[in-house]
Amino acid sequence: MGRTMGTITESSTERNTFQGKFEFTYKAVPSHLWDFVKHPVPIVLAAGSIFCALWTLADIPLYFARVGTHDWRYYWALLGASFFFSVLWNGYFYWQRVLDGFEDVSRRAALIAHRRRPKWQFRLAMALLAERLGPLVRELIEVETGRAFIRLEKPPTIDAYRGWASTRVETLERMVSVATKLLVQDFPRALQSTPERAADPKEILATVESLARFYQETVKFEREARGILTSKDLQSLH
Repeated sequence: MGRTMGTITESSTERNTFQGKFEFTYKAVPSHLWDFVKHPVPIVLAAGSIFCALWTLADIPLYFARVGTHDWRYYWALLGASFFFSVLWNGYFYWQRVLDGFEDVSRRAALIAHRRRPKWQFRLAMALLAERLGPLVRELIEVETGRAFIRLEKPPTIDAYRGWASTRVETLERMVSVATKLLVQDFPRALQSTPERAADPKEILATVESLARFYQETVKFEREARGILTSKDLQSLH
């Protein structure tokens, strides 16, 4: 894992804040090479298949041309070419690999998580946030601008409305508490890399998924408020 020289430090003495040092890490070429060669079985199997194919293709014209193929250098050349093409073939699929757990995200986000080029944490977070929160943001805008159909429901009594409204303030307080923990603590911690602990793509994905679930609940909260039909006397209060 490589590290650049730039760092960012965020600190505060207030409650519910995050304090930490960010290092722009990346996965260096030797690390990619090691991950590629530490699983040699696919390379060897592909090389064997390519060798058989090249041997067959080369032997056919040489046989009809009555050219001898018993020179050991002939077989070494075919074997070298087989391993060369096998490395290229498997290297391409390694570079396009999707990490476990990233099967349901966009191709761009999955490749960022796998390749981990410089500042990958922030690019991965931006891609996932746009993918997961983008549709919810559009839905909320449609609700707020009156472009989404919301079925109205009228509470049967004033007491029923008061019982519903009495939980709204407490719900908002809980929403603020959850948002603080997710946005101010969990999210920057997931992006953080230190000499003792490198950032984990799966942790970033899990944090963004938590943010998306929270945002989805806020959209439901807004829909619910706009779906309650009240009298004119309670409209301003509502």
